[in-house]
Amino acid sequence: MYILRVIYEKAINIGNWSLFIFTILFMAMSVIGIQWIEPETFDLMSALWWVMTTSTTVGYGDISPVSAGGQWFTMLFVYPIGIGIIGVVISKILDSMLHYKQAKEEGRLLFKETNHTVFIGWADGKTQSAVEELLTNNNTHVVLIDRNLDKSPFHHERFHYIRGSATDEQTLKNANVLEAKTVGIFAPQDIEDLDLADGRTYLIASTIEAYGEKHGKPIYTIAEIMSDKHEELFSRAGINECIPSYQSVSNLIAKSAEYHGSSTFFMQLLSKQYGDDLHLIPRKDKWRTYRQARDELDKHGAILIADETSFLTEGWDEPIRAHTKLAVICNQEAYEKIMKEYAS
Repeated sequence: MYILRVIYEKAINIGNWSLFIFTILFMAMSVIGIQWIEPETFDLMSALWWVMTTSTTVGYGDISPVSAGGQWFTMLFVYPIGIGIIGVVISKILDSMLHYKQAKEEGRLLFKETNHTVFIGWADGKTQSAVEELLTNNNTHVVLIDRNLDKSPFHHERFHYIRGSATDEQTLKNANVLEAKTVGIFAPQDIEDLDLADGRTYLIASTIEAYGEKHGKPIYTIAEIMSDKHEELFSRAGINECIPSYQSVSNLIAKSAEYHGSSTFFMQLLSKQYGDDLHLIPRKDKWRTYRQARDELDKHGAILIADETSFLTEGWDEPIRAHTKLAVICNQEAYEKIMKEYAS
């Protein structure tokens, strides 16, 4: 028993390349051996087929040794060694799968996709809602960076967790931040002091901006801030957008109190779960003015409401700036139709 246990432990701990070479040698020796013993029964292909079906215990029985020498060779060499090798190979495969799953669950795997969204900080409720909203788009991948979670807090084939500090360049590299479409920073939930909370967010945002400058690649960064008095400071640091945490909700309640039902309109702009959705479409060359764009989009069932910088309430006859994008409200079918026509 002791010898068998030692052999088993050595087999389990064998390197992948050694196992691969050993498997090839075993197959070659088995094929050559059975052909030498029974040349009239086995040609090259049938010998290889027999070795594979025997070692994997499939055993179709369509071809087998007929001589005593061939049967002894099978029992003493192919059975014990072949079945043992296949067992080790299967255990290696299962171990690799379990290791991969565990590493992904614990946030230790590198993310290699591009054009994804990176969220920093798992803020209770808020981050999950943002993740779920983005994942309604079948092409979007979401990466979460957090230093406090032992395991991934969310499970989806297009959700990836990276454990680490967002002020560490290696963590940003693991999340492939340079190739991300957007980086969103959620305010920390474990700091009650608003200034200190925004201070941590500012440190993370500054690290991301410096990381982008170091590699000559701009990173579009959105930061949640706890106090709107810090917005100018974040803007000076190069943060593209600042979203006040409490002010947005307060303003939404105030607007709903003043204009009953207006929250439905704002939620429609914020979430795909509320009727039509907000889409950005590129400017067509034939659209010289906002009025031309509005009239044509209206025929497709889309309402033009803004460009990239502001709502459109006047100036319809002004020229549209080159390379700008227009914000419209429409359903997914109308948006796809517009984009298809744009591509043609």
